[in-house]
Amino acid sequence: APQPVTMEYSMPDAQWTSRTAQNFVKEEYKLNSAVFAVTRTLANGFAEAPLYCYTDETKKKVIPNHPLRQLITRPNELMGEDEWWRFLVTYAATTGNHYGQVIPTKGGMPAELWPYGDMVMTPVPVGNKWIDHYDYSIDGINKTRIDPKEVVHFKWAIDPEHPWKGMGALYSVTRETDADNELTRFLKALMQNDAVMRGVVTTPPNVLLTEEQQRKVKADFEMKFGGPNAGRIAVLPNGMNYTRVSLNMHELAFDLLRAGPEARISAAYGVPAIIAGLSVGLARSTYSNYEEARKSFTEQ
Repeated sequence: APQPVTMEYSMPDAQWTSRTAQNFVKEEYKLNSAVFAVTRTLANGFAEAPLYCYTDETKKKVIPNHPLRQLITRPNELMGEDEWWRFLVTYAATTGNHYGQVIPTKGGMPAELWPYGDMVMTPVPVGNKWIDHYDYSIDGINKTRIDPKEVVHFKWAIDPEHPWKGMGALYSVTRETDADNELTRFLKALMQNDAVMRGVVTTPPNVLLTEEQQRKVKADFEMKFGGPNAGRIAVLPNGMNYTRVSLNMHELAFDLLRAGPEARISAAYGVPAIIAGLSVGLARSTYSNYEEARKSFTEQ
């Protein structure tokens, strides 16, 4: 006689994106619309304010033709001041660091500034010296050694474990961006399947199928009603029955699941969700609170 079978099932551990500069750029900044929105908002907003040089800290007298002012106006042959600041904020907020390499003239005065991020430049500590030099490399193999005096290093936030490097906004919300990306993938897969949730096909108690017959029934069902055929009316033979076994979007509270990662991402960047155009901010937006959020964002 057949013996009862007990099957145990446990959820596998979630796989999180490793915290590297490459993953921050490829898996989060370029793939996550919320991350891109807050980064773009911050970079464009920061670039709106021009740089001024003053005679002292009172900021009463501006120096109009200061050499630094002239350099920032045209940092290098490929970009102007606005683009330079957008590079700085995008690199720093995404990976934690922005490196401005100074190209001097023969007399030693700064002639050009070039922006780099953690994907190509790394500070190298030696002994008790936080930064002995910087390594520049495009392929990660061939490295060029750069003197610290030739690098303007801007850190987004302090990394207590590595004080010679900065820590970007994405570092603390990597799991939230992973969850948001998975929600997007789930929605796409669901829509491709015509919003038909996963289910199970069962047979009446008096109908016994061999393993080979079960495989054929499953393959036939997926071919007729899966992929581009999803949503067709199914007629099941031999008294078979189809039962949905997974939650639909209403049961999953999809909007609430999406709102959590968006709110945390915008908080990590210091950008109000309503200003970045994220749904969690627009859901409660009015003209008055938008103006208030815009003013607060600009001042901070």
